[in-house]
Amino acid sequence: MGRIAFLGLNGILLLVSVLNAKTPLIDLVQNANLDGFVFGRFTQDGGKTGNGNGFQFRIKADLSTGEYKGFSFTSGIFFSQGSGVPPKNRQVWDDIQGSRGVRMKSQYDIFSFNNLFVKKSLFKSYAQVGEMNLNTPFNDKSTDRAIGASFSSKDLKDFVFDFSAFGSWMADDLYSAGVGYDTNGVKCEGSLTGVKLNPKTGRFDCRGKTLGANTKGSIWGAGIGNALLIGGVGYGKKFGFENRHHFRAKLYDLYAHKLIDYMIFTEASYRYQWGGEHQFVNVLFQLATAGVNNKAEFQTKRSQFLATYFKDKVKRETMLGHAPQELAQSRGVYNFQVSVERHGFYAMVGTFGSFAQGYASLIDNVGGLKTAGKLWNGSQGHGSMGFGLIGGGATKNTSMYSVYSQLDYRYKNLLFALDLVFVTGKNNFTLWEGDTDLSDLKQYRGWDPAYRGFRATKNATFGEITPSIAYKVGNRFTAQLYYANLFGQIRMYRVRCQLTYSF
Repeated sequence: MGRIAFLGLNGILLLVSVLNAKTPLIDLVQNANLDGFVFGRFTQDGGKTGNGNGFQFRIKADLSTGEYKGFSFTSGIFFSQGSGVPPKNRQVWDDIQGSRGVRMKSQYDIFSFNNLFVKKSLFKSYAQVGEMNLNTPFNDKSTDRAIGASFSSKDLKDFVFDFSAFGSWMADDLYSAGVGYDTNGVKCEGSLTGVKLNPKTGRFDCRGKTLGANTKGSIWGAGIGNALLIGGVGYGKKFGFENRHHFRAKLYDLYAHKLIDYMIFTEASYRYQWGGEHQFVNVLFQLATAGVNNKAEFQTKRSQFLATYFKDKVKRETMLGHAPQELAQSRGVYNFQVSVERHGFYAMVGTFGSFAQGYASLIDNVGGLKTAGKLWNGSQGHGSMGFGLIGGGATKNTSMYSVYSQLDYRYKNLLFALDLVFVTGKNNFTLWEGDTDLSDLKQYRGWDPAYRGFRATKNATFGEITPSIAYKVGNRFTAQLYYANLFGQIRMYRVRCQLTYSF
């Protein structure tokens, strides 16, 4: 027993001596940083024809080593189980699964190494090479990713410069649309006389056979090979008495070979702040515009949906007897808002609208555009609404206009909020699952490209009202509950309870 204690003491002394040696390995470990989040949530969705519910769990954790001679390494994991947009008639019964590993049967479940890159820092600049998230105003910064290199510099006072080049990439909305196509497909294409709603499954089928693409499963492992170049510049300046005046601006441009000729995002904001960071008036203007190549194609061999998207767009999306759903080559959207915060009260009001042939002017359906509401731009998991590249605004002669507001009141750790949104225009909006009436197609505009014969689109005028309550502990933990309701020509609701912890 004494010998064991002696050896244990020697081990502790050896460990202390190693730590005190300040070796490069210890430097890497001691200065390591963990960044990311984990959440669990329950969602209940419903429409005119029924409802569905489910649990979703997600963790995104990126571990970065400390620097050694300016070099560091980042490796991240991403795990997602379940869906935040449960389909009609879905129940939580099978969400728990077993203890011996997740079965990837819900199409959207995934585990992967999300980031693997080397970083070199020099002064206020750094370069990254490897697999990384697309941290741009065009993308979902948590789930869109690419393989290549990026560079960022803050060496020039008040400015930041970014440049990236990627050879293979994938956006989560594009991935999800491909999964939807693989699962629900086009077996009855060309004839809808045999398509009926199956009361047992809540899905449309064709003469008793489930709709599904011949290439089912082709999306797995797919990437996009159109070379991607992204450049941007940002500027920020505080000035005046006690630095109460804040001005910020940014300009980004994206080019994708044989796909996107240009995609521009710009924003400018002015803030007058007094008595601390929670007393201010802020004015924000944003503009996003895109031009699609006149011979556009997704360069991929694994995703049948993406590989044939542009060639088959009109055929997939056009209803019999309706005007063809042609591609919008030019797209644009503007957004203007004013916000004020004082003594725990926050109020924001804004408006956005579109110009050119369509409004699908980003890669992601949200990207860097800041609006209000929790459901109008999130009712579908594949980004068909909103401003995403292949969403409703990708069709020629589409438009979207909105006025919106958000009201918050903070009392200690509680945050009470109310979101109000009004949407109109020729928006080609995708209906919730099961809400398509196949006996009366005249009321619709076309088909969602990933769900032909399954989810129709229409030019809809509707509103959203969403009350919510959140309990926050610092910047780390948040518990939130909200009830979102769409009314008017789009009728849908969502109840969600979510717990989030940020690293």
